[in-house]
Amino acid sequence: MLDGIILDHAGKILNAAPRLLTTYLSIRGNHRVTLEVWRSLLESLPSQPIYVVLPHLLDAAERRTLPDHLKPSQDGFDRSIGAILSDAIDSANPDALPMLLRIIRYSGTVRYLTVSSF
Repeated sequence: MLDGIILDHAGKILNAAPRLLTTYLSIRGNHRVTLEVWRSLLESLPSQPIYVVLPHLLDAAERRTLPDHLKPSQDGFDRSIGAILSDAIDSANPDALPMLLRIIRYSGTVRYLTVSSF
């Protein structure tokens, strides 16, 4: 019952009580359930104030409180990343570039880059 409520309202919970949601994800212990909530949450980000809610998830990633199995589906995060990248390129939002760098840093992408890539 609680899992269903969290799944149905994950975006609203992130916006209203981000610590509650990240605590749930970190201690729930059921990989299938938490991954479903995580992916649903990431897919809901384009309809949310992304510069308000995404930092909460990045903060949890920086604190390493989120389980390692929480990864986006192949295209579940693309629209959000595309919007942030567009804002960064166009200088439309001063928070875009720092947020994009945080996403790259904590997504694991950095480990695949080498000095020769630059």
